[in-house]
Amino acid sequence: MLTTNGYLLQRILTAKNSTTDVHASRADAYLKSFRAFEEVFLQDVHPLVDVGLARDSAQAAQDGAIPDLMTIHGPRHISTVVDSLDTLAASIEHR
Repeated sequence: MLTTNGYLLQRILTAKNSTTDVHASRADAYLKSFRAFEEVFLQDVHPLVDVGLARDSAQAAQDGAIPDLMTIHGPRHISTVVDSLDTLAASIEHR
């Protein structure tokens, strides 16, 4: 199973292991919810994104239109998005 280990997950794990974090008592529930969402997304939603892209590109070509140039949403793209979101989240938190 694919998983992510980005900034949000690190914040949840830090809270879980803390004796002073106000969210420590809810960290287990947050972690379970995060992993459940992640599992559904990566197994049931993510694989369909490129199928839709391929279908739309084929339809555009059939219609004589120029297909949209979209990013292939494979593991490398997802990793890049997660890294970018982690950078953004960390910069917001440290303002």
